[in-house]
Amino acid sequence: MPVESQTIPDDHMKADRVGVPPGVSVAHLPSFELECGRSLINCPLAYTTYGTLNSAGENCVLVGHSLTSNTNVAEWWSCLIGAGPNRLLDLDRYYVVCVNYLGSPYGSASPLTLDPASQKHCKCTDANCTRTRAYGKHFPRVTMRDNVNAQKELLTKVLGVTHLAMAAGGSMGSMLALEMAASYPDFVSELLLVAGCAQHPDWAIGLGDSQRFAIYSDATWQHGDYMNHYRGKRGVCAKDSTTGSEVPEIHEYPRPDKGLYAARMAAMLTYRTPQSITARFARQKHQKPELDAVPNSKRIGLDSSENESESDEDCDLGANAYVRDNDLFSVESYLRYQGEKFVKRFDGACYAHLTMTLDSHDVGRQRISRQDSGVAMHTESAKRERCCNIMKDLPHRTLVVGIDSDNLYPIELQREMALCMPNSLLHTVKSPHGHDSFLIEIEELNKVTCEWRDGKYFGERVTECNNSDTRDWARAMDEVHKNGWANAMDQTPSARTVGIFL
Repeated sequence: MPVESQTIPDDHMKADRVGVPPGVSVAHLPSFELECGRSLINCPLAYTTYGTLNSAGENCVLVGHSLTSNTNVAEWWSCLIGAGPNRLLDLDRYYVVCVNYLGSPYGSASPLTLDPASQKHCKCTDANCTRTRAYGKHFPRVTMRDNVNAQKELLTKVLGVTHLAMAAGGSMGSMLALEMAASYPDFVSELLLVAGCAQHPDWAIGLGDSQRFAIYSDATWQHGDYMNHYRGKRGVCAKDSTTGSEVPEIHEYPRPDKGLYAARMAAMLTYRTPQSITARFARQKHQKPELDAVPNSKRIGLDSSENESESDEDCDLGANAYVRDNDLFSVESYLRYQGEKFVKRFDGACYAHLTMTLDSHDVGRQRISRQDSGVAMHTESAKRERCCNIMKDLPHRTLVVGIDSDNLYPIELQREMALCMPNSLLHTVKSPHGHDSFLIEIEELNKVTCEWRDGKYFGERVTECNNSDTRDWARAMDEVHKNGWANAMDQTPSARTVGIFL
């Protein structure tokens, strides 16, 4: 579809605050040990379920959400879920579960969660308060594999699931699904991997780190412990209306909103493409800025009462740099509007932790494949070889979906997975909108995945290298990553030898 005939959609989330969303359940794991060796005591996991679990406990579909989504699948994959065979997640057939990641502000354990092991009390104005402090800067590093292990425990010990009919997800959710199959291969039957990867690539790691540093640079960051720094009468403990647990109200302490605001603006550009941005905005000046409804003094970084640590001069400089309402390009207005919305529904420390969780993703990490050659794993090529071998060991019926315009996780990464997984098909979504097409082109996604589920879709079967020498494949993939697919085919003999191009 031509770019001009589509508009860039608004934020896919309806949430306007952190905390447990309406309709979401919370379970607590008595003690959950992380890969780093630390344990989360009374660890909360927020989750949403749809449909009914059958008596055998084996009709469950686990859906992984994206980086900043919550567990309400119907909000962001509405076309894919519902009753009837014309929906991939047919609620007459499946019991659908989505679990909130550790580190997220939507109900699972995160830096905002009260630390039951803390010996320190909060700094609110009530001298008799015995509430412990939030984890804050002491919240441990969490890996993708930690999330898989926590969700497996929730599924089996809390929800009574004995087997997953499918593990599915887009972006970060596809990484969860792949890691679930690699960690518990007998627990999963089928995989739907949309716009993801087997190893989080350097490009995405660098983008995430630059966004984190925007948050770290905020004057209110407090080394990640800002949620334990209350001010005056505003520091009053509050009961969470959903869970009844004591939590600090999100607006009762200074937050690194300016940093998170900037991080979101940068991230939004990585989710799109230059083509779609140009077609939407075309260097036009905005007429009715989305931010006009917000008084200048109340916008991010302008109200000096929101950050007493800044001098008047600093505030003036920030205001002069920020307020150009009569001279904004439309794309500036759009990105600022998205930043303004995002800081209302998300948290800076949670964003930093979740992006680091993404960076931990490597399905071959610390695993031994049946096909390992014994080569030392300290080189990039050897690590990729092991990753490939691990995926070759996965027998699951799999549909890998990539987006031809994805700049964040390019189509080469999905082709890489399809090349290695022996029982996989590849479908390429043709869209001008980049990575977020997995949230935009959902009607096509639903149609294709329903056909695949029912055995009626016969897409691209990328199998020519599955029986080739893995080390040749790894060398070919090195060349592909350096030169791109088209150039690699023309310039590199090993790519042609392995036969990885159809």
